[in-house]
Amino acid sequence: MQADEYAKDEPGGYYDGVFATLLCRTCMGKLYYTTKRDERAGDAVAGGACDSTCGDRAKTANTFRELVIYDNDQLYAEYIVLYQRVHAADTEEQIQRVLRRPVHMELPVYWTNCC
Repeated sequence: MQADEYAKDEPGGYYDGVFATLLCRTCMGKLYYTTKRDERAGDAVAGGACDSTCGDRAKTANTFRELVIYDNDQLYAEYIVLYQRVHAADTEEQIQRVLRRPVHMELPVYWTNCC
């Protein structure tokens, strides 16, 4: 998952070894589609021809497909996914130790339910 490339933990803190990503509902609208690195992709959106960009690097560079929106109103963050990484080289004991560690969400006291 590409989002994992951007995820950071909190070394030495409560979330040491715990990573997070958002699972969002996104309204893409009309896509500007490209298979190459295109620095001017945002110009199609700024000009009103498109609403978002699909950079399909999976097709040409065997990497990931990136979907880009330019307006915050096109996005609704629905879930926060907390996870710990397990690597192919990890032993069964290391994996079990990771699975036994409880992860609890700590939210600032000033966060309230807006509904």
